[in-house]
Amino acid sequence: MLRFITSKHTATAVLSVLVLSVIAHTVAATSIPLLWRWSNPFPHGNNVVDITRHNGVCIQVTERGRVYSSIDLETWRPLETDTLLSLRAVTSFGDRLIITGEAGTVLYADTLDSIKHGQLIDGTTYDWLEGLAASSNKVISVGDNGAIYSSTNGIHWSSINSPTTEWLRDVAFGQPGFVAVGENGAVITSNMGESWAIQSSGTQEHLNDIEWIGHSFFVAGNNGTVMSSPDGYAWSPIDTGATNSLYAIAGASTSSMVAAGDNEVRVKSGNTWQNALSVEFPPPREIYLSALASTNYFLLSGYTGTTVEGFNTNGAETIWFTLEDSPRNWIWDVLRLPEFYIAVGDRSTILTSDNGIDWTIEYPDKSTNSVFLGVGGDTNMLVIAGNKGTLLTSYNQWTNVVVTNTVGTNEISTNVNINTLGILWNTVTSPTSNDLQGVTVFNDKYYVSGGNGTIMSSVDGTNWTTHPTPTGAFLSSLATYPGGIVAVGADGSILSSTNGHDWRHVDSGTTNWIYRVRRLHDKLIAVGQNGLILQSTNAGTWSMIESPSNAWLNDVTRVDGTSFIAGTQGTMLTSTNGITWHEQKTITRKSLYSLATSNDQLIAAGIEGVILRTRLSQPGSPVDIIDFSRSQGTNNIGGKRDYNVFVFEGEPDQRFSLEAASSLTNREWMELKTLEILDSSGTLLHLEPATDDVSARSQFFRTRTPPIEE
Repeated sequence: MLRFITSKHTATAVLSVLVLSVIAHTVAATSIPLLWRWSNPFPHGNNVVDITRHNGVCIQVTERGRVYSSIDLETWRPLETDTLLSLRAVTSFGDRLIITGEAGTVLYADTLDSIKHGQLIDGTTYDWLEGLAASSNKVISVGDNGAIYSSTNGIHWSSINSPTTEWLRDVAFGQPGFVAVGENGAVITSNMGESWAIQSSGTQEHLNDIEWIGHSFFVAGNNGTVMSSPDGYAWSPIDTGATNSLYAIAGASTSSMVAAGDNEVRVKSGNTWQNALSVEFPPPREIYLSALASTNYFLLSGYTGTTVEGFNTNGAETIWFTLEDSPRNWIWDVLRLPEFYIAVGDRSTILTSDNGIDWTIEYPDKSTNSVFLGVGGDTNMLVIAGNKGTLLTSYNQWTNVVVTNTVGTNEISTNVNINTLGILWNTVTSPTSNDLQGVTVFNDKYYVSGGNGTIMSSVDGTNWTTHPTPTGAFLSSLATYPGGIVAVGADGSILSSTNGHDWRHVDSGTTNWIYRVRRLHDKLIAVGQNGLILQSTNAGTWSMIESPSNAWLNDVTRVDGTSFIAGTQGTMLTSTNGITWHEQKTITRKSLYSLATSNDQLIAAGIEGVILRTRLSQPGSPVDIIDFSRSQGTNNIGGKRDYNVFVFEGEPDQRFSLEAASSLTNREWMELKTLEILDSSGTLLHLEPATDDVSARSQFFRTRTPPIEE
């Protein structure tokens, strides 16, 4: 498709722009490795280990090689790094961005669209490079085993002799030179970054962060440690009132500072340190790992992507705002119904989504302190099972809802009938106080299972019958198959029944906890502790499948011929035959407890409210450029330049390339960048710096779907 747009380039010239879409090819098969995105928390749930400002852009570095950038702290863009190793530190070195991390990882970028790998001249190291600092002509990285590396360009790095074997956690540059800090109170100093000497800090606490603020170095450490030194040699303790570990310290001046860490945020205003968690508008209680500061302003980031702003305009209490309001309660189970997903978890958490991207939180009227461990059912009724025998049901029924409108001084009420499932919840009186988790449907009955070998059934969700079982183990999962119903749980327990009433013990061949069982295609697959994978065709005989992981495996599902297993620490296994499994990397190290699918979408959910999504095949439909304009903005050094403003329309989670050419005659298209539509609306607003050559009278743009992979 073609679209011609004219836009004023200067006062006297007209820019002719050709905009078109190109379908490169269609991808139908499952794409491995999977491209994961964050659905919850928003905008991402990676632990933010370090944060900096680079040429007016805020940069966060996290685990699994994830880097995020934002110009407004509202929209965060994931940047490609070509690594899945943890990233630990980030700093600016002139106009070059430097990042270091796990196993000697060094990255550099002159533009945020091209992050490249640096080189350690002494070869590969297994030391994690935890801290970065730059002077005008040198950048220093420090890390495990006293590791020190130096570079004059951020690309080529040389190892420096270290006076310590203590693990170093951070380094800073100030007027006296470089100072690095680390475990057991380690402090080392260097004027030029080449020759280092050990100094006495006066403490044995682990020192986690060091910054040059005003005319002194300030350090934050374990057990509320805060110290200062004008030169890195003589250190003085500072009493902030903190007792928990502090991982970050920042300040615009010595009279405006913040120290943050494990459920600790202390703010210095003038000469006084205040407990920010006790003010009227506090930051959330969280583990904060990084901090930035400017005049009367603080920015904190930490676990699961939590990012908060603090403002102090009158010298009194700092007012804190969370940049997003995503639920972070643990999610134990996810179910897909024809119309929507439903996820349940701690603190009575119920989340629903019709597209897997946007999630809405619901709260039932009762059981507000319950832990919801499992959800199941069908299009007639849903059942939630939880701790202490918690049971909730939601029926598929027409419900009268009263809508009240105000017209002038009169209120008008209208009864509206809506068909609802998973919206209105009923708390059921349970015949047991045992924790309940497994939920399934068998022979038009709803079954739940749980502690002390509990298995119960109900035809209506209100009246439940307890069935005797030959075990006292916790039964964490239920599944049905053509021959009956099966339950699995602790101590390698497997029970089966042909009628749902009479249960018999089945030999599993293991004492590992069998956490989940599912029927996939024509087989039963069970997963659990220590990488356990079991397979059966009849629930009576089980065979052990070799696993590439020793992680605790929590759920298994199948989509279009490919099976998936999720587990602790972000574990994801895939198989095309159910026998040979391969480990894949996700974008988080957080444990995943449940999987659900819809069409070619896969959802994985787990601790701290984590919900990941991926498309198992990339759409081949075109991405349209539905609007184009030229605007002028201020660049990073204060000058003016033009921007091409695009509005793209395609499918959610669709990747594509934006390409440009100066002429259609030579057909020489240049890829500007790879973009991705993350919004559920299927639209993307993008600003692309225009050519600096004002004499260019015309330019042509096109999209390519999917993008060309290197």
